[in-house]
Amino acid sequence: MRRSIFGLGLLVGMSWAGSAAAHGVTVDGSKAEWPLLPPPVSNVNTGHIARNVANEGVFIWRDATGDERTDFASPDPRVDIVEARITGDATNLYVLVEMANIDLASGNGAPQIQIAISTGPGGQADFAGFADTTTSVAGEWEFLIQTRLGSGNTDANVWDPMFNNVATGSVAASTANDVIEIAVPWSAIGGAPTGPLRFTVLSFRGDTNDGTSDIGGNSDALDAITNYGDPGLTSNTFAEVTDGTADYSFELYFHLDPDFEPSAPVVVNEALYDTPAGCLEGAAEWVELYNRSGAAIDIAGWTFADEETVDGAEGAGSFPAGASIAMDAVTLFAGSATAYGACFMGAPAPDFDGDVNSATTTLLAQPLWASGNVTGTNVGDELLLLDPSFTVVDVLVYGNGTYANVVAGPNVGQGHSLERLQPTSDTDDVTVDFVDNGPAAITPGAIQMAGMGGMMGQGGMGGMMGQGGMGGMLAQGGMGGMGGMMGTGGMGGTMGQGGMMSTTASTSASSSSSSATTGTATTGTGATASVSSTAAGPSTVGAGGSSGDDTVDDGGCAMRPASDDDGSSLPGLGLLIGLGCLARRRRR
Repeated sequence: MRRSIFGLGLLVGMSWAGSAAAHGVTVDGSKAEWPLLPPPVSNVNTGHIARNVANEGVFIWRDATGDERTDFASPDPRVDIVEARITGDATNLYVLVEMANIDLASGNGAPQIQIAISTGPGGQADFAGFADTTTSVAGEWEFLIQTRLGSGNTDANVWDPMFNNVATGSVAASTANDVIEIAVPWSAIGGAPTGPLRFTVLSFRGDTNDGTSDIGGNSDALDAITNYGDPGLTSNTFAEVTDGTADYSFELYFHLDPDFEPSAPVVVNEALYDTPAGCLEGAAEWVELYNRSGAAIDIAGWTFADEETVDGAEGAGSFPAGASIAMDAVTLFAGSATAYGACFMGAPAPDFDGDVNSATTTLLAQPLWASGNVTGTNVGDELLLLDPSFTVVDVLVYGNGTYANVVAGPNVGQGHSLERLQPTSDTDDVTVDFVDNGPAAITPGAIQMAGMGGMMGQGGMGGMMGQGGMGGMLAQGGMGGMGGMMGTGGMGGTMGQGGMMSTTASTSASSSSSSATTGTATTGTGATASVSSTAAGPSTVGAGGSSGDDTVDDGGCAMRPASDDDGSSLPGLGLLIGLGCLARRRRR
């Protein structure tokens, strides 16, 4: 794993989701305000986080049709979940459940939806209405939403763990659209979320007292959002609840978005899929994941894949027990650590690879998603990141690759990478979210920053800033490009008046090291403080800058030896901030 060096705490507390763009859902039983696309048709019993350039986000689940229990009717389409969607805004949580055919929208036997929401460990396991059904331990809830269509009501009960009705939400059911739409205020379920929420979703038939229609001796659940322990598997809901427990649940992050719409806690941050000449194709390729969740995150059981179709022949691998990413840090995966090291000498070593003969920790085979090895093709592909519930939380698509709701990016040149600029929102438009880094500007183990007015490659945060801004060219005072070049510890030069930087070096302690080091002072004028890039093996590896040809101009990040915690030197990309990127260090 790698962690950031926070020069002046630049990333801490930043909003990662872009400008506000509230979803704006009216509870009327219509899908009109839910335009984003569901997972591919082939990927039944899977969910994904869909985003767009308006910074709207929705969790969308594609359920297998005809998998409902038939204890009351065969088939029973009014309770057969076809699709489910979840989003939010500053005020409400919204849920839309589409059924195969709602032929009865109210009264005895009308469909009933129950949604268990877990805010953390522990809680109540039982569903309401004498449902004879419990959640898994992971899904034990603090709040339970239950629709009341059986009694003819257009509201929803919100239960606490003692089954006190603490609030109500609004409900609309449409026989024309076969949709049940629900809104519940965040205030009814503990307030606007500050961490992830876990959901378990079931459908029942409701009676006139809003109990569940009883199936003697069995769970009363008739359909469930579940993958039966194997994404893409089509089975019957009875297999999920035969023991009285709904085992499947999924986790969503709302609080990372300013409007509380679902977004990914970890994203594909940079990928190099066409290795430089002289490097081993496939084996030397690498992908970087970035933790934008605001806290350290456990990624054990997460899956990285270049197979977009469940049970396809391309590759998928899961991260082993103990794998994690520190807050605002990256982890690096290569096809082979040996081939990567030979190609990108001096760059940080990968944390994981796909070579079972390597000393580097190897990703585990993930046959539940795909049977092959991960390797991005040069003409186009889809690189997917899935959480332990097999929700597709992020997708990078390039060239002739395709995936629902994602706009593909360009097929960049040999030795180039596609990289996000942080902090940034995830729009599912690769042409917006990513830049093309030339061979001298690739940054394995590092991130580039964009925000505050522009890309960190030509002088700090924001290119041209106004009064007192942090960044390259300062109009009226402020900080001159973060103090020139930063070594392992803080400001590489003191600031003079009006953003002018002196040539006097200053010493400070790195935020990720206990040792103090002296920065290399570079004379600046509130504009660009520069260092030159260092070649690294067959490929010239920079540590930032903008995309382009094989050289980095003086405003980019160059490589500089970094000190490990014991003071020894780490070559290459390990820790260097010019004015163009925020680099990473190896952690002991």
